[in-house]
Amino acid sequence: MNEKLIKVNIANRLYPIRVNDADEAQVQEAAAMINSRVKTYFEQFNVKDIQDVLAMYALELATDNINLRQNPALAGNPQLEQVVMSLENLLSDINV
Repeated sequence: MNEKLIKVNIANRLYPIRVNDADEAQVQEAAAMINSRVKTYFEQFNVKDIQDVLAMYALELATDNINLRQNPALAGNPQLEQVVMSLENLLSDINV
């Protein structure tokens, strides 16, 4: 697989991330999802600090991840496992 360095905009900051060509669209979609959720948190909770917003969203994603892993109906689903792994990788690549 071909790896390349891309810049992803998350909460108005650019982050260089090395991705496989096949994963680039997913990473960009995940960044758009994060930005949308960040905007929602700012509007709903009137939070001023971006670190607080990102921490709140990280907690939401981690909780969703735990719930998905504990759901026996979803266990062993390779597509779902790939999505969860992609989200975990994206979150581990972001250092705020």
